[in-house]
Formats: sequence, structure tokens, C-alpha cells
Amino acid sequence: MGILNIADINVAVHVEYDTPDQSFVWEWIECKATYDHRKNYVADNGGVWEFIVNIYSLTDDDGAVCFDDVPAEIHGAVREAIDNGASYILFHQGT
Repeated sequence: MGILNIADINVAVHVEYDTPDQSFVWEWIECKATYDHRKNYVADNGGVWEFIVNIYSLTDDDGAVCFDDVPAEIHGAVREAIDNGASYILFHQGT
């Protein structure tokens, strides 16, 4: 059994928004996610949003990681996570 690396990205550091459901970046993350945990607390900011994305969902037909559709606001953070060996990325809003 191998050990997988999970990186975390605080989306609020990279994207300005009032609530996650108003952000294209969060929409992209939600579409790519293999796990989601959201709106679990009634709060002004829409609750806690956490999504886990498997890096495999970012690969092309040849198995190479493809950054073409990664939103520009988080592109650098996603690339850094993958360059550092992450198999999964936990996207959150600092909560």
C-alpha cells in the first residue's frame, strides 16, 4: 500500500467572492470534485465548502496532467500542488 499526498488550497486566498456559489472557480472545483462537503452550516458566507479533487480528473487521454481548463485564479496553486506530488487536492475556504 502506498501513501498518497493531499495538498490543500484555500480558494479565498486566490479568489474574491461573497459566497462560493457565486464563483466560477468554485463551480469548476465542484464539477471536478470526487468528494464534496458544502453548505453544512448556516452562515453569511454559505457555510463551509470543502471539495476533494483527484488529480486523475485533470489528465488527458494519454494520462498527462492537463491544465487547460484550470481557472487562471488557481492555476499556479494547482500546478504547485501537482509539482509537489499531490494525488488529491482539498479545496476549502479557510474554515
